[in-house]
Amino acid sequence: MGMFFGYIVLTSVYYSGIFAGRDLPFMSTGLFGADGKRYNQSLIITADARLNTTALEEVGLPRYTPTYVVSQLCYNLSLGASVVHILLWHWKELKSGTLSARLCL
Repeated sequence: MGMFFGYIVLTSVYYSGIFAGRDLPFMSTGLFGADGKRYNQSLIITADARLNTTALEEVGLPRYTPTYVVSQLCYNLSLGASVVHILLWHWKELKSGTLSARLCL
């Protein structure tokens, strides 16, 4: 059931035009320019691995595909949910563990 829901969400995000991603591949983790072609990072990164802000203003910011944005959003939300779950359900154990660690010092 979860995969079916994922297919529905990703397909609807792509075809609804969110993030203006209709001109990008359906599923990709690459960076793309405003024209929909691969983003050439070497145009904005100098030889000493620093950002050339003047070139960035000329070339523009890179874009991700909408499906990759949604997947990253889900990864981040699940990480936050895991931390909140641990804090809510295991607060007493965490609190007692930190207190006993302080007493050992």
